Amino acid sequence: SQADTAMVTKVLKGLVDYCGDHFECEQMLMQTIDYPVYGSHLGLHQKFTDQALRWFNEHQRGKLDLTIVLRALMGWLVTHIRDNDKKIAECCIRKGIDCAQFQSVSDVIP
Repeated sequence: SQADTAMVTKVLKGLVDYCGDHFECEQMLMQTIDYPVYGSHLGLHQKFTDQALRWFNEHQRGKLDLTIVLRALMGWLVTHIRDNDKKIAECCIRKGIDCAQFQSVSDVIP
């Protein structure tokens, strides 16, 4: 339905926006703590952001398979957070920094 299409558009646009905001904050945190694998982590962010944009564009053309999107999102949330973001938190702990305090980009800028 038209309402479903509008809702998917809104969700995908929100995902793209969230990627920009959240990843920018996380990247600034990584720079602040001199995260040793910043470059490779940045690459993961770029790859996911590019994918989110592709999903949005595919949806706009009526070619999006939501099952694929949901599987990919579940994989990203589990794998990226468990395997990659956890390492950032561990680095913060080793350096005596409470990474939970960084909620927005303005919290991270020195």
